[in-house]
Amino acid sequence: EVRWLSRGKILSRLFALRKEVKSFFQQQNNLKFQKLLSDDEWVAKLAYLADIFSLLSDLNISLQGQLDVFALRGKMDAFQRKILLWQTRLAEDDLQMFSNFAEYMREKDVNRQVINIVQQHLRSLTESFGRYYPKKEDPRHGNMWIIDPFAANIEDSNLSMHEKENLIDLSCDDRLKVIFQSSISRPRFWLSVKSEYPLLSEKAMKILIQFSTTYLCEKTFSSVTAIKTRYRSRLEIKTTLRLAVTSLEPKIHKLISNKQKQISH
Repeated sequence: EVRWLSRGKILSRLFALRKEVKSFFQQQNNLKFQKLLSDDEWVAKLAYLADIFSLLSDLNISLQGQLDVFALRGKMDAFQRKILLWQTRLAEDDLQMFSNFAEYMREKDVNRQVINIVQQHLRSLTESFGRYYPKKEDPRHGNMWIIDPFAANIEDSNLSMHEKENLIDLSCDDRLKVIFQSSISRPRFWLSVKSEYPLLSEKAMKILIQFSTTYLCEKTFSSVTAIKTRYRSRLEIKTTLRLAVTSLEPKIHKLISNKQKQISH
């Protein structure tokens, strides 16, 4: 059984080789699949599925890596808005966003009812995304100050009065603004102000350290496979695995300097 998100390439390949596959089924005298590949409406649906699963696969790939919850929701919102745009374009008979589907619809005189089926599927996708990513659970609500403490609307922030006062002090600090606008990451910035603004730093880090995807789990499983081969099946990998998946860079020179040198007697 192949995972659905892996079927984008499979469907694209099947659509590209549909004539060869049809010829193969003819040689095998397989009437069932031969009939399907001779049905223009069925092949049009195949073309659309190849396109939409390819787009979903691209989305899935873009979510890989150490994204925070803000970046994840931004990407998901963008894809949902694209779906709405595609629905509008389909209503105007504009199919250019689905290349295989558009090409096949130009070549064949296919029943336009297929477009209605595609629109229905896109509406279903929108509803599914809405269930998995409900707006009421959007981590950005009240937390935009974490993304940019120097431009956020303080009144809309999910902070106590004392924390809002601290945020005002922070947002007016030009020294910190220069640091924030440099290439420093959000987590590193909030850790750097922990001594001055411990309440804001702690609250920001509680949200930033949340796992937005299963990427770290998948990376860990891949590391286990690479480390614990059949020749090292009894190896204790706890410490090795931690080094393999951590994003921290050890300060080797500092670690060495803290160790006592072994002087020959």
